[in-house]
Amino acid sequence: MVWIHGATANFYYPSYVAIARKIASQGYRFVLGNTRMHDIGCVLADYADGSALRGGALWGLPSKEPLDIAAWIDVAEKKGHSSVVLIGHSAGGPAVRRYMAERTDKRVVGWGQASVGLALWPPRGDADELKIATEMVAARHAQDFLPNLRLSAGTFLDYAKTPDDIYDFYGIENTKPAISRVRTPPCCFLWLQGGCRLKR
Repeated sequence: MVWIHGATANFYYPSYVAIARKIASQGYRFVLGNTRMHDIGCVLADYADGSALRGGALWGLPSKEPLDIAAWIDVAEKKGHSSVVLIGHSAGGPAVRRYMAERTDKRVVGWGQASVGLALWPPRGDADELKIATEMVAARHAQDFLPNLRLSAGTFLDYAKTPDDIYDFYGIENTKPAISRVRTPPCCFLWLQGGCRLKR
């Protein structure tokens, strides 16, 4: 199983570690992996001029998370596992959905969403915010926060560019939602207070 964390979380989040240990005790390999969206903020790269490339929930680019997911599946494969179940928790759910919609990865034999809403995601910004974010990114201020919004311009714009069929993944309004092209079966995942249960 490859587990993708939610917003402001990371691979060593205590509840994730508890789930990993429980599932591992039943004989299953469990991979907890960070994506570029881990924690509220993080540093992905330092540059020679002293600047840094930021990631995390407030600075990362969610459209790039499939690259990170693919890398963790590669890790599982190198450890001898030719098939995985891919689970996204909370904000990790949309990342997993996007991965499933954009790629045909035969190594993924099942996927699931843990504590993830079915609504349209991410929320669309208004025209004024979109204009400001576009101008800020063009002026190389992608990592600065938008006025009156605790979110970087680059992250905001990246969310705004989410394709319509990914945004409406389950077809609430879109007649051709992204889920219609996913052939891998989803897992039913129940998140309960005090623990979790997996159903086949």
